[in-house]
Amino acid sequence: MSAGLSPLFALGFSSPWLLLGIVLIGLPVLLHLLRRRQHREEPFAANRFLAEAARKNSRRLRFQQWLLLAIRMLLLGLLAISLARPFLDSTDARQDQTTVTHHLLILDASLSMRFHDAEASRFDRGRELLEQLVRGSRVGDTFRLLTIRGARPPIVIGQAAGRQDDVLEELHQLAPTYETGDVVAALQATIGLLREIEHEGLRRVSIVSDFQQTAWQPESSVASGRIRESLKQLDRLADLVVYDVAGSSAGNSAIIDLNTNEPVTVVGAPVRVQATLQHFGTAGPAEQLVELHVDGRQVGRRKVSLSPGQTLPVNFSHRFISGGEHRIEVRLEDDGLVEDNRRFLAVPVRTRLAVLLVNGRYAGRPEDAATYYVSTALQPGHEGIVEPVTVTERDLVREDLDRYDCVVLCDVAQLDPVETGKLQRFVSGGGGLVIGLGDRVQLNAWNRLAQSGSTPLLPARLETAVRASESKRGAFLFDPQGYGHPLLEEFRGVEGNGLETTLTLHYVRSRPLSGSRVALGFDSGDPALITSVVGHGRVVLLTTSLDSRWTTWPVLSPSYLPMIHELVLFATSGRWSQRRGLVGDAIQKILPSELGAPSAEAIDPGSVRHQLNPRVTTENPGVTNVQFSETLQPGHYRLVLGRPVEATELYAVNVDTFESNLEVVPTGDLSHGLLAGLEALIRTDWEATETPSMTTHSTDPLSRNLLGLVLGLLLVELVMAWRFNSGTWLLGILGTGWLMGWLLGWLSALAVVALVGAGWMWHKRYRRHNVSG
Repeated sequence: MSAGLSPLFALGFSSPWLLLGIVLIGLPVLLHLLRRRQHREEPFAANRFLAEAARKNSRRLRFQQWLLLAIRMLLLGLLAISLARPFLDSTDARQDQTTVTHHLLILDASLSMRFHDAEASRFDRGRELLEQLVRGSRVGDTFRLLTIRGARPPIVIGQAAGRQDDVLEELHQLAPTYETGDVVAALQATIGLLREIEHEGLRRVSIVSDFQQTAWQPESSVASGRIRESLKQLDRLADLVVYDVAGSSAGNSAIIDLNTNEPVTVVGAPVRVQATLQHFGTAGPAEQLVELHVDGRQVGRRKVSLSPGQTLPVNFSHRFISGGEHRIEVRLEDDGLVEDNRRFLAVPVRTRLAVLLVNGRYAGRPEDAATYYVSTALQPGHEGIVEPVTVTERDLVREDLDRYDCVVLCDVAQLDPVETGKLQRFVSGGGGLVIGLGDRVQLNAWNRLAQSGSTPLLPARLETAVRASESKRGAFLFDPQGYGHPLLEEFRGVEGNGLETTLTLHYVRSRPLSGSRVALGFDSGDPALITSVVGHGRVVLLTTSLDSRWTTWPVLSPSYLPMIHELVLFATSGRWSQRRGLVGDAIQKILPSELGAPSAEAIDPGSVRHQLNPRVTTENPGVTNVQFSETLQPGHYRLVLGRPVEATELYAVNVDTFESNLEVVPTGDLSHGLLAGLEALIRTDWEATETPSMTTHSTDPLSRNLLGLVLGLLLVELVMAWRFNSGTWLLGILGTGWLMGWLLGWLSALAVVALVGAGWMWHKRYRRHNVSG
């Protein structure tokens, strides 16, 4: 709690209109007057003896009746007061109307707040609540405004604003985002603002959220602990008021993933488009309509049955008839959260893949060239889509690598700094690189590539040559290691694929670098295929040769031809993988610095153009970086590059379905879990026309104590109406126990039990004495 609070207490009522029930205390008096009997005097000789006896007991009877009447009236009065929900307010705001309150308003603007029920969205309810709170503030109060979001900083109003109209205008302009909420960032920013407040007055933090469980109670103990610790700090620095605008948890269906089955899409080839659906919650529609749209035109539709809690893949097939950039969108029927019922994919469709083969061995016969078998395997093409071009090692430096999708180095002795720089920029920009070893490879020269920069071009360090004589069977066999790597997916489950029967006579023992992955091994335990990611591109290292010098693979194994195609497609696919991202992720394009700084602009899904400023970074002076960070809404974005590049690329941005699960933290879990031990007021039951409470309560409402007192007095009234003496004893015992409960707690409860026992024993003895008399 904030320092400087007055110890004085003020009584307030949450429902003051129910205090009108106090008029019911007159009901017992009214009934007494209506039921009052009229006495008629009759002369009778014996009356003088009865009158004498009545005079002796009249004072005692009158006292008993008045006491019983008072208890009945007190019962009705306490019941009315308890229904009005009284509380004790320890702040001095009610006594000192000149005290300034510094308000810090936190409004959740994450994706889940877009959920719309029959009345309004969660965000609209939260914003309206804060607007009412601002209008209900006093003159002199100040406001700071923050949001819970992910991509942008949470602070909206950082400097104290005293004019209500300015704050209301900022609230009016706020809109829910498509982002995953960063709760810790918002809470930490609030703590920073609180520590900057130097003026006297009260400090109050109001958090308005749907308290989505995945955001406020994350599975990670570290993240959950940071949220809890931040709330504790807020509670120490200010009065904390929490407004839950979610209502109950809601069911929701979403498209959580969208992919194609091919790493590279080509004209005329069938492409499988797979959308993965998931239903969050315990109830929902049994059937859903799913549609596939390509370039804005519906080309497929499916009716699927989606049960609560189920994850379901939905497959479509499509053939592109032209190359270029194409837009894919899958749509699901609308529900309360429509933003995750759309998912987008950018698909560059190629007519051919240009592959540059670099021959490192000079020979008179074509079949002796290091690139011969790779070129032969690619010549037929994968349905005619691969176009190989072969150059010698010394011609590599003069090649324009931007014309190619993949570069294959076959037994290249070494790379000079210029060639290394060109390949580094090519791969970082999304190109693919395949490296095959051989007799001419100089290990020390290549190992320098494994040590250069933060992202080395070589995925492993080359150690020593291993020959067939070191194997017990005279040759080494491939070990697919369960076919778990994507490179081997085409071979998985295919018997007799030839991969495991291939003989290798010579390879180089290699040690993979951190971040690299072994796709294929030898039965000796050494790696055969090692992959790594460099920038936006991929590198694949084969520790044996791509020709027949070191292995029988090209001439005897049926797995060689499909593996060569898979190597090219896998290495090339890195260029297309960068075309998709989530809301808030930057769109980035890396260009060689020798192209200069071309003009560039990004066009968002709303057709708004954003001018970009390509620049050369100090971290990588050899490339020009084109970047766009304002990806704040889902959809397709276009990146337009001017001269000398002259290209337009399509990018897909989707919402993070982390917030598609609309299950919320129950109010009980808020008070006993997330906010346990904190002096925070939780509000969930205000009306739309009601101004939210501006005062925090330092104690629990008094209603429970008063209702307990009502029950005790009701028991006293019943016993006293039956037998006045017993009721008087019970009233004394309960009154003593109630008083001692306030003073001594559990110790007083034991004393009450002892007192009740003693009273009961005395009463039994007294009754026995009266009976015997």
